[in-house]
Formats: sequence, C-alpha cells, structure tokens
Amino acid sequence: MMKTIWMLGIWFSTLLAGVQAAGGKVHSQPENEPALPMEVNDLNILQRIESETTKLIDAHQVTPMSNLLSQTNRAHCQLKLTNPGSRVLTPHQIHNAKTDGVFIVAGLYKCPRCTRWHANTAGAYAITPGGAAVTCFHVLLTSNSVAMVAMNRSGKIFPVTEVLAADPVNDLAIVQLEGSGFTPLAISTNAFPGEKVVAISHPDQKFYTLTAGLISRYAVVRKPTGPAGILDITADFARGSSGCPVFNERGAVIGTICSTESVYYNENAGHRDNLQMVIKHCIPTKALLNLVQPLR
Repeated sequence: MMKTIWMLGIWFSTLLAGVQAAGGKVHSQPENEPALPMEVNDLNILQRIESETTKLIDAHQVTPMSNLLSQTNRAHCQLKLTNPGSRVLTPHQIHNAKTDGVFIVAGLYKCPRCTRWHANTAGAYAITPGGAAVTCFHVLLTSNSVAMVAMNRSGKIFPVTEVLAADPVNDLAIVQLEGSGFTPLAISTNAFPGEKVVAISHPDQKFYTLTAGLISRYAVVRKPTGPAGILDITADFARGSSGCPVFNERGAVIGTICSTESVYYNENAGHRDNLQMVIKHCIPTKALLNLVQPLR
C-alpha cells in the first residue's frame, strides 16, 4: 500500500511538471486576483421587490403614500452629512465602494388587469447612516402608488417612512428609510465643466448600470414650477434612473439624475425625426444642500 501511494506521488509530480513545461496552467486563484463581478439579475430583483413589499402591505407595515405626500411641504431638515474624500478613484473603485449606498426605490400599485401588486422603479441614495436618502420629487408623484420602499444591492427592503424635506422646483426630496447602518454617500459641490463623472443608475430596469462621461455645463431651465439650476453630463442614463447619483472622481455625489431631453433636427406638427442628441439633465448638489440644515 505504501509503495502504491509513493508511486502515485511520483506520477502526479511528473504529470504536473510536464503540464507546466508545456506552458499549461494550474488553475488556482492568485491571492491578489479580484473576485468575479456580481451578476445583476434584473427580473429576480423586480420580483423580489414586488413579493416582499406585498408581504409588508398585507401586514400593514408600510407608510401610506397619502401620508408621505402630505409631508412634502417640509422645506428643510437637520442632518449630519459625510465629508468627501480627497483620493482620486477609478470608475471600478467608485462602483465597488459606493454601490451599497445606491437604492432602487419602488412605488407599489395594483394592476387593473390582475390582483397582484406591481412596482414602478426609480433610484435613490443614502446620505446618512440612519437612513436619510435622496430621490427626485417627481418619483414621489407616481400615480396610483399606495406605498414606497427602497431596496439595496444586497436585496434588503426598507419601507419609506417619512418625507424629511422636499423641493418641487428643483425636483428633489429627502426621505427617511426604516432601518440603520446604511452606507452614506458624501456630497460635494466641487464640480466643473470638463471634469469626469460616473453615474450608477437603473435605466429601463437595468439595475446598477455604471456609465462614465464629463460634466458638459451648468444651466438654468424654466419649468412650470419656476426657473431651476441644472447640471448636464455626457454619461448615459435613461428612464427609471431618476434619483440616482452622479459621482466626481473622488467618489462624492455632485448631482442627482432627473431627466433627459431629446434634440431632433426636424419637428413639425408634433412629428419628430432625425434624432441628433440626447441631453442628460441632473440636479446639482447645491440645491440638495439648500434642503439640509447642519446639526449643531
């Protein structure tokens, strides 16, 4: 028996040496090699949001949407925000370090064609460990929603319990999530045209999509609610991304995604053709900081 084991050991050593001599590789993971990226299953995420929130609705563990909307007249809230860092990060590093602070928010409504609850999804991001989160004001106005929840990258569901402050003109809202221990994202107003940006958003329910681009300009736009400052970027996003964060190279949020504007060469009697450009509008963080009164 001992002789057999000894002979097998010689055979395996010889085989291994032959493989290496022939240029073959022994498939072991080097210690410093990063893990494979997490795959995002969009359908599973949406199904989880709908099924878990249905349980919360049935158990009366959500705040009615009517209660949340009645709080949108609050102009300010007191919060302690996280200071931005100074180290320049790659888009990959921003994704790894900041995605835990980015949420999918969903308004739940009853489908008229069936008895199930369905979700309208958008984005939000945490700005305090205690669950204060930023989204767009228009996200709160989703028609027929009875409740709102947020879901993080790990799949945990957090009911939205309160609107802390809102600004309809600049299309911003700060909401309170149930729970604690969130990953807060730092806020910065230090952003200028030509600088690089990264967006993490949910275009058309393609959740946690990273895109990169530049700040193209700051501008003033006129809305039915009045003039508002806007930040335009070249990083792509699309419907379903409202409320998601835009980061500078140091991983601080410098804007909140809000809308797109398509520019057509020909526009006649409501008919448009020859799409030339899609402008990506965001809300600069200056407007967000106007909602926050620092804790003393």
